[in-house]
Amino acid sequence: MAKSMTRLRIIPSVPPAVQHNTGLHRAEKEFQPHASEVFQLTMVSPPITGASLPGLTGIFGWSSLRFTGQEFSGPPIQSFKLVWPGRFKTLEELSSALRGYGHIPEGIWIYPYLMARGGIRAEKLTSIADPSWLSPESFCFIPIINTKGELDFYFSKLGFGINRAWLVRVD
Repeated sequence: MAKSMTRLRIIPSVPPAVQHNTGLHRAEKEFQPHASEVFQLTMVSPPITGASLPGLTGIFGWSSLRFTGQEFSGPPIQSFKLVWPGRFKTLEELSSALRGYGHIPEGIWIYPYLMARGGIRAEKLTSIADPSWLSPESFCFIPIINTKGELDFYFSKLGFGINRAWLVRVD
């Protein structure tokens, strides 16, 4: 029996950075995936770069973060699921646990996920365990969608609580 899969296609009406700043997000249907439900996301075209992720221009000075990861080069449609693996003190412990559920995707996938959600508020944070953004002091930050439905970054040395969903890529 094949797994049920939700497929979302983002319909951009303006360039991605403008969509983020104006809130013009459109998805073909309301998007609230359940735990471990497999769904597909489509990368915007052209793909966002780690240095141009829209949240980097936020009011908290995220523009000082430096992207150190690899730029996106994979297929434009990939499968994901949300998981809640528990509480972890370090990013290394968390990453090890997440590998049991799937692959840790490039952090820029947080943006297509944000667009699919359409800025909907949530009770839980949604994150990707990609440590590719560093502060000038070389502190690691990971991309998140906060409970207001906004793109943000989280200081990884603070640990990771149970009230957080993690996006993992599945084959």
